[in-house]
Amino acid sequence: MNNFILKLSIPVLGICYGLQLICSHLGGKIHKSKSREYGYALISIIKKSPLLTGLKKNNNQVWMSHGDHVVKIPNEFEITSKSNNNLISSIENKKNKIFGLQFHPEVFHTKQGKKILYNFLFKVCKISKKFMIQDFVKNKIYQLKLQLKDKAVICGLSGGVDSSVTAYLLHKAIGTNLYCIFVDHGLLRKNESKEVTKIFKKKFKKNFIKVNASKLFIKKLLNISDPEKKRKIIGKTFIEVFEKESKKLKNVYYLAQGTLYPDVIESVSFFGGPTA
Repeated sequence: MNNFILKLSIPVLGICYGLQLICSHLGGKIHKSKSREYGYALISIIKKSPLLTGLKKNNNQVWMSHGDHVVKIPNEFEITSKSNNNLISSIENKKNKIFGLQFHPEVFHTKQGKKILYNFLFKVCKISKKFMIQDFVKNKIYQLKLQLKDKAVICGLSGGVDSSVTAYLLHKAIGTNLYCIFVDHGLLRKNESKEVTKIFKKKFKKNFIKVNASKLFIKKLLNISDPEKKRKIIGKTFIEVFEKESKKLKNVYYLAQGTLYPDVIESVSFFGGPTA
C-alpha cells in the first residue's frame, strides 16, 4: 500500500487485515496471537466514535477472523473498542479520517454491521442520499423498452443473482419477447436445478427453456483432474449447448447476459482482446 493514500485526508476504512496494514504503515505494531480469534466475538466501546454511533456500550456481537492482532497503535490514533479477549477491535484518527476495524462489518454475523457501514458512508464520508434503487429499476426498464422495442431477446439464465436480475428487468420491459435458456450441466448444488426450474417455469411459462446436458458435461470431464482444463471444457461445452438451443428460436435480435462489472473488466486484456 502506498502511504500517500493515507496522507490525502480522505476517509479510509481498513477492515481486518486492512486495519493491520494501516497500523504497520504508520508505525504501529502487529503481533501473532496466541489463540486465533475466529467466529463470534463481543466488543465493548471504550471511546465515543462516529463509526460506532448507535452501538451498545458493551457486548456488541461481531464476526472475527484473524490470527494476528494490533499491540501498538500509530501516533495520533485512538482505540475505540476492544474485544472480550481484551484485543484492540477498532481504532481511529479522526483528524485524518482514518478508521480501522479488526472485525468484519460486512457479514451477516456482525449484528450492527450495516449500521457501522452506514455511519462510515453518511457520518464520516458525508455522502448524500441521492441514489434510490426504485428509480434505478424504473429508469432501466424504461431504457430497455426504448432500446429493444418489440425485438426478441435470449437470456442465459443460471438462477444466480446476476442473470436473475437481468431476466427480471427484461421481462418487465418486453414481456413474452424474452426467452430464458437454463443449461443444467450437472454441477449445481443438490436440488438447485429443480428449484430454478420451479421458480422460473412458473414465471416465464413456455419461454423458460431447460436443457438437461448433465450427462454430456460429466462425460467430457471424465478423468480430467487439471482445474484449468476443466474450466475450459465446461466453458466450451456450455457455449456449444447454448448455441444449439438458441438456434431453435427464430427472429431473435439480442443476447442478454447478467454479470458483475468486475467480470467485464477482468475479461478484457490490456491489449484490447478478450481473455475469457
